[in-house]
Amino acid sequence: MMRTKNKIVSQKPLEEVFPININNFVWQYLLIVALVLMLAGFITGCEPEEAVPPEETEVNVTAGEGYFDPDVITIDQGQELTVVVENVTEEDHTFTIDELDVDVSLAPGAQEEVTFTAAEEGSFEFYCDEPGHRDAGMYGYLEVGDPVAPDDNDEPYDDDDNNGVY
Repeated sequence: MMRTKNKIVSQKPLEEVFPININNFVWQYLLIVALVLMLAGFITGCEPEEAVPPEETEVNVTAGEGYFDPDVITIDQGQELTVVVENVTEEDHTFTIDELDVDVSLAPGAQEEVTFTAAEEGSFEFYCDEPGHRDAGMYGYLEVGDPVAPDDNDEPYDDDDNNGVY
C-alpha cells in the first residue's frame, strides 16, 4: 500500500479490490431492467384514460294487465338506453318516466320504442299514466348507477292525498 497526501492507494489489481461474479452481475442487471420497466408501466398506467361511454342497451318491456315486466331496469350512469315496450292487453297504456321526459303511448297490441340517456344517477319510477293503472301496480324502477329501488311495500304515491304528485 502506498500513502500519498492523506490518501491510501491500493496497488492491488481491481479484480481483487472489487471482486465481480459474472452471475451476480447478470442477475443484478436483469433486476434493474425489470424494475425500470415496471416503473415505466406504472407511470404510463397512471395517466387518465379518456371516458368511454357505455354501450347502448336495449330492453324489452311488456305492458300487461296491471304490470310491467321487467319492473326493474338497471343501467350505468350516462348509458344510452332503448326501451321497446309492447302492450299485450286490449287497453291503452303509457310508459312514462317524468324525470327523464319519457312518455310513450301504446294502443292495444302496439309496440313502441324510446331511446334516451340517463345522465344522472338515481332511482326513477316508470309507470302507466292511464287512470287507475299506476294504482293497480303498473309501475317499476329504472336504476341508474348504484341506487336501490324502494321496497315493494312502499306505495309510489297516494292519489287521494296529493293528486298523483309525490
